[in-house]
Amino acid sequence: MFETAKTVATDPLIGLMELYGEDRRADKLDLSVGAYRNNSGEVFIMNAVKEAEARLVKNQTSKSYVGMAGNPQFNAAIENLVLGPLSGDGAMVVRTCQTTGGSAALRLLGEMIAKINGGAKVWVPDVTYANHVPILAASGCRIRIYPYYDPASSELLFEQLLTVLETACEGDVLLVQASCHNPTGANLTRDQWRELTEMVVRKRMLPFFDVAYLGFGEGIDEDMAGLREMAIAVDEAMIAVSCSKTFTLYRERTGAAILFGRDRGSVDRAFGNLIDSARCMYYMPPDHGAAVVAEILTDVTLRSQWERELRHMRERLKSLRTALATCLERFCGDDRFAYLDRQSGMFSLVPVAGRNSAQLREESGVYVPADGRINIAGLAESDIPMLARALCRTPALKSGRS
Repeated sequence: MFETAKTVATDPLIGLMELYGEDRRADKLDLSVGAYRNNSGEVFIMNAVKEAEARLVKNQTSKSYVGMAGNPQFNAAIENLVLGPLSGDGAMVVRTCQTTGGSAALRLLGEMIAKINGGAKVWVPDVTYANHVPILAASGCRIRIYPYYDPASSELLFEQLLTVLETACEGDVLLVQASCHNPTGANLTRDQWRELTEMVVRKRMLPFFDVAYLGFGEGIDEDMAGLREMAIAVDEAMIAVSCSKTFTLYRERTGAAILFGRDRGSVDRAFGNLIDSARCMYYMPPDHGAAVVAEILTDVTLRSQWERELRHMRERLKSLRTALATCLERFCGDDRFAYLDRQSGMFSLVPVAGRNSAQLREESGVYVPADGRINIAGLAESDIPMLARALCRTPALKSGRS
């Protein structure tokens, strides 16, 4: 049987990681993988996470199964973190399933859409997280694309977004990243959130929020403000949550799929379909990461420590963005990279797509995916001049200078 298998392309990010590991140059820089590094280049573990783990090791008395919906304390805590006051709103029915990372949440929610409303189209941004379309398509969803971002001008295409979404049908699903957009770093303003909410309500679309970088933009409540404003205006919605970056739990694969709506019976039936997909996929999620998050979010001291660490990570990202934009202005002789300072989160796009990204790697030792996405959180302060010089030497930037 195996001889009939077709060759599948390797994940390009994994390929870049392998090339980086084989590169013997002393001066090299990996900005491809989406992990937050400190100024020493380490993908560290938060101190709040270490303390929570120590408590669990000391106090945990069983490794028994937790059920298909996962850790109930985690589920309640993550609902409160994401939805804030809405999680306790008696008019809203909320159901949460712990998942094996944010990717599994996307897959489960995608399967639920295909199972209970197979005629619906899922509208996805033209520039988005690389796994959105593959995961949702593999789930059986019908994908449609809406314009979001123009790499040439480094600006949101909000008017075009609204124009295209006017063609959506009632019951269609709108996928939107709640904050710190991957890969662009360009986010909706509060006014744009309100305008998009008005359209979603009027068109009777179903919002599908992806929350992967909570707290990395402006703060926890600030990053969730648009999501919460839309959530309170619609009859039902769903959320995929990742704890990988926000809690530095990457390989613990900790995430959640959240459903909420106003009709208890409808939400419960949809949640039953979600749980059934989980049963057929992995049965139940691993508990460790979820137990860590629950310990942090339900303990006043640990929660305060985690928020301080998250604030430091956020402020460092902002500082790196400012420093990189300033250095690029000095080396390139213009302000074309000023947008980096306006954007937020771990990622932004730089104009080195395709062959230029390969040239950047071969000539300067800077590893960037073919779409030009750079991981700002992969930089140390001392790396900024190296990156700025390398970017300004690429043909795309040289030819664009006045």
